[in-house]
Amino acid sequence: MIRFSALSLLLSLGLACGGGSKDAETAPADNTAGGETGATGGETGATGGETGATGGSTDTGGATGGETGAKPAGPTAADQTAKGEKVWGDACVTCHGPAGEGKGKKNPPVVGAKALGKFKTAADLHGFIKEKMPKDDPGTLSDEDAWAVTAWIASKNGKLGEAALSADSAASVSLH
Repeated sequence: MIRFSALSLLLSLGLACGGGSKDAETAPADNTAGGETGATGGETGATGGETGATGGSTDTGGATGGETGAKPAGPTAADQTAKGEKVWGDACVTCHGPAGEGKGKKNPPVVGAKALGKFKTAADLHGFIKEKMPKDDPGTLSDEDAWAVTAWIASKNGKLGEAALSADSAASVSLH
């Protein structure tokens, strides 16, 4: 009986509160869409939003839930640069150094004022990396890894904005 009373109280509080924004739809109370409802803001419904007796929020932004607003399709520049740092450590650091400082004429710097002189855009750099790098096994980086390394290098040279690099955007990213 106590369990039933506690459940009734929680449901009453949830209904009285409204569970968030009045202009957004929420899932039915029986929660047949597969989410969980809790007194402190559990998930509700197929949209992945949150609703709770203490005033949780409702997100109708898609099946993945999360913050209100559209999530960008694909990686951000920060995601791409982080991946590029890992790829750099695995495939590039031996010849070009941990910070891209280079190791002699055959392994030139890729970071710094005198680096990347022969590449006008990030697209040019990506093409070279994809085709010629790593030097001991050229052309073996996946396209995603080559874009990630290109983003890492552009970032280290202060040339990367907030958008991830792609075939569509890289031609407009100047390296000079």
